[in-house]
Amino acid sequence: MVQGWYGPEPVPSAIRNYMGLPVQLGVTNYRRDGNRVHAALSTDGVNLIDAIITLKDTPIHRFGFLNYPALGRNLTQPAPSAFVVNRIPGASEITPATPVSMEFHFREKDAAKVLQPRRLLNAFSIEGAASAFVVPEPAGK
Repeated sequence: MVQGWYGPEPVPSAIRNYMGLPVQLGVTNYRRDGNRVHAALSTDGVNLIDAIITLKDTPIHRFGFLNYPALGRNLTQPAPSAFVVNRIPGASEITPATPVSMEFHFREKDAAKVLQPRRLLNAFSIEGAASAFVVPEPAGK
């Protein structure tokens, strides 16, 4: 993860401190008009990501693990190795979609500033997501 935004507090602080991921406080606003969804991520009153998708089908229930690597030195508790992996269990309702547009408006101070979409390949909408904090594992296990 290069950079992430979550909210409300204490979620971003907990993710940063216990999982070692570079996250900040952020808010996503959604507007839906039929099968078209517009989402805008903002932090400190600035829209950073603006995306539009068109939903395709009915939702599918999914569960599994997200694997987020992190540097052990970013953890507030002693890390078992230089690199750790956060295996985050989760379940959600995923609806396949077609990407319409995505714009990044990152600030100079944002690590993600170097990212710009060249081509939109796929999209999906997640609702009813549930996940849990886990203890990071040493990388390679």
